[in-house]
Amino acid sequence: MLIDFFYSLRDARLPVSVKEYLTLLETLKAQVIQPSLDEFYFLFSPA
Repeated sequence: MLIDFFYSLRDARLPVSVKEYLTLLETLKAQVIQPSLDEFYFLFSPA
């Protein structure tokens, strides 16, 4: 699921790399946020 999201971002010409993908996986593994769309949005939205 997340790999499809990653490729969708790249297809949209957003500058994402494997580093951002791995950071996302580490964040989810460390349970920094709950796996929900709202939490995901606020984690990566600018302050």
